Parts: sequence; C-alpha cells; structure tokens
Amino acid sequence: ENLRVVVAGTGGLSHQMNGERAGYNDTDWDARFLEMIHSDPQALTSMKLADYARLGGTEGAEEIMWLAMRGALSDDVKKLHSAYYLPMTTTMAVALFEEPDASPAGLPA
Repeated sequence: ENLRVVVAGTGGLSHQMNGERAGYNDTDWDARFLEMIHSDPQALTSMKLADYARLGGTEGAEEIMWLAMRGALSDDVKKLHSAYYLPMTTTMAVALFEEPDASPAGLPA
C-alpha cells in the first residue's frame, strides 16, 4: 500500500526545574540542537546523557527523545518548518520534516 505515515517525537529542550540551576535555559544550545537534529543527527547520537544535561539542564536531557523520531527518517529528509518559543521556564518547539520521495526510508517505492 502507498501509506502516509507521521512519526512524532516529543521531549523538552533546555530547561531545569530544580537545584542550583533552577530556571536555566540555553537558547543558543536549543537553536544548535534543532539545526543538528536535521543536519547532523549522528553527532547527537554520540553525546552522553550527561552532555545533554550539561548543555540543556537536567530536564534538557529529554532531547534524546527527539532522536527516536529522527531515527525513523532518512539522511535526505527535508525540513519544512520549525518554530521555537520560550514563554517562561520550559521551551516549546516544533520541527516538521518530510522525506524527499513518497516511499518510507529504506523501503522500495
């Protein structure tokens, strides 16, 4: 069948809710992460959980959940849209990707 499939990944970007860095956000790291999830996800997979916490706060380690979504896509995926908003203590972001052809990643058309 010719199916259209949506893969959703959810998780926080930089934020820390408690401890010495409570209220911490790093908008520069968030922007870099959102670019890397599109263009260089392999580099993100080589990072340790401690790296994510150092860069984005303890709850920022949730970024690894975005990798599950990205792992379902090909290297040639096209970014159609992204948005980023930091209203208070936690970031909201969305990234919309599309495969370059109608066939799922790695499967024949």
